[in-house]
Amino acid sequence: MTKNLIFIFYSDLGPDDRFKYGLDPLAEQGFKTTAWVFYPLVTGERPRPSDHLVFSAWPQLEAAIAALEPGTVLLDFFAGLSVMTFRMERIYRMFKKANLKLVIPSVAPLPLGIGYSLAQRLKGITSRKLKDFVGSRVLFLAKKHTHLYPKPVKVFSLDNDSLEYYCRRNHYDPELVVPIHSMEYDRFLRFVRAGGRLQVKEKAVFLDEAFVSHPDKLRVLGLSEVPGAEVYFEKMTQLFNRIEQQTGLNVIIAAHPRVQYQNEWGDREVVYHQSLEQVAQAKIVVAHSSTSVSLAVLFDRPLLLVDLKGANRLVGIMSRLLKASRIDLENPRELEYFNFKDFANRSNSYQFYRDHYLKSPKADPKKTCWEIIGPALKEL
Repeated sequence: MTKNLIFIFYSDLGPDDRFKYGLDPLAEQGFKTTAWVFYPLVTGERPRPSDHLVFSAWPQLEAAIAALEPGTVLLDFFAGLSVMTFRMERIYRMFKKANLKLVIPSVAPLPLGIGYSLAQRLKGITSRKLKDFVGSRVLFLAKKHTHLYPKPVKVFSLDNDSLEYYCRRNHYDPELVVPIHSMEYDRFLRFVRAGGRLQVKEKAVFLDEAFVSHPDKLRVLGLSEVPGAEVYFEKMTQLFNRIEQQTGLNVIIAAHPRVQYQNEWGDREVVYHQSLEQVAQAKIVVAHSSTSVSLAVLFDRPLLLVDLKGANRLVGIMSRLLKASRIDLENPRELEYFNFKDFANRSNSYQFYRDHYLKSPKADPKKTCWEIIGPALKEL
């Protein structure tokens, strides 16, 4: 039985992440679970105080790898199914040299959005993003023609474009993939198991994703904070006012857990760590493009995706895949003519998105992803 599991991350974990990313659920199954965090090695930043092991020097990582128990397995939330960059590759070379087993659990999938033109891809390019882009292509060839980097002994995923793209680029047999559900389905399943039956109320919920202040934007994506925070809150407030005027529903802000708002949302109620409960009670859901939109799908609520300057291109992609309504706040006419009253009563067609990004038809619907992954890890 595999006893020692190392979960590798770019960023440090938030209060709920030990449960969401499987450290606590797998510990309950008898595994020893530890989180390793790599952002200082990647960016050169000074490590911040943490309850987890944060690496800031290469000798520190070398010593930690050398001290690992035989049979240790790495769970990769660092690159995962994404493209490895130059700033990551030395870490993976060290894992390969130590002959460590690596598995990839894809528990929070989002659509890839492949197919954009070169002009669209170069929009907003920075020297850092260009270096990562070129470097990822070089590393792709290195992974294809050398044995410098570890290949996963197991991939856990839903059947979607991210998985297909990974398997095609890395010559990984899709038949070896173990079907699982997403972490959002896990949350939904635990809610159902607990007998959750929250009464629908006269309210709408906005699933905030810290649009102008997410702490990972600069470090992970090489982006500055979205400029014009005041304009953003002004536009969103106009939208919420319009929703309330036409529907009579109160808009509640389900805040992103990694930000603390002061009075940015005015007098509106702001709640933390309650997104599932709020969606369960809401008549409509408003969002941009975060994984939390999955809750609207699972509870079958009408979903409005909001586009505006600085938004992720996933807004448009997800609106098509979900067949969800989309509004562009850069176009005043859309806000003026959108019928929110009719929207609140619309029927939904989420089956495709549910099957490929949330709840695998090939996995046991009564099990969480970690209840599927745990027994498979014991067999490695």
